[in-house]
Order: sequence, then structure tokens, then C-alpha cells
Amino acid sequence: MTTAETTLRRARLLHLVFLATVCLYIFILAGGIFKPVAAVAISPLAPAVLAFAAVTDIAIAVGFRKRLIDPNLERIRQNPEDTTSLNRWRGIHSFHGVRGNDRSFWLRA
Repeated sequence: MTTAETTLRRARLLHLVFLATVCLYIFILAGGIFKPVAAVAISPLAPAVLAFAAVTDIAIAVGFRKRLIDPNLERIRQNPEDTTSLNRWRGIHSFHGVRGNDRSFWLRA
């Protein structure tokens, strides 16, 4: 198995794990395993702040992707055995997956 195939296989496995954890979050919430102890008063400004944080977070992620992932992906397309670009792509791709999964967990809590 070539380096490119191994990297793609690992990325797909990591993506599957992230999808599974989001499904587990939904299962836990729908099942009512963790119920809030008491209702907490939330400021009317809180949803707007969270929406602003989400939009900013998405903008940062898109900027990172354009600046870091796309050039490495183009180098991989030109030379599939370029291990430096493969490792950079894998690391950045993993970081974004963990970051997105972390945000979904943070918003659930």
C-alpha cells in the first residue's frame, strides 16, 4: 500500500470516528441520559454572542483551509508520494476534525 493510500485510509477512518461521536452526542441527548439539574437563566444576548462566535469560527476554519490544506492537496495531486505534503495535509485535516468535534461537544454542554 502506498503512502497516499495509507494516508487516505487513515483520514477516512478519522472522519468516520468523528461522525460516530456526533451520532453518539445526539443519542445521549435524545435518550435523556444527562438531564440538566435546574433551569438556568440565560441572557437574551447569549444567542447572538454564540452566533457571532460560530460565524467567526467558520471564517477562521475556511481561512486555514485555503491557506494550509489547499496548497498541500495540490502538491499531493501533482506528486502522490510527497510525504512532507501528505504529513502536513494529514495533520491539518486531523486538527480541523478534532476542532470541529470539540466545538460540537462544547455547544452541546
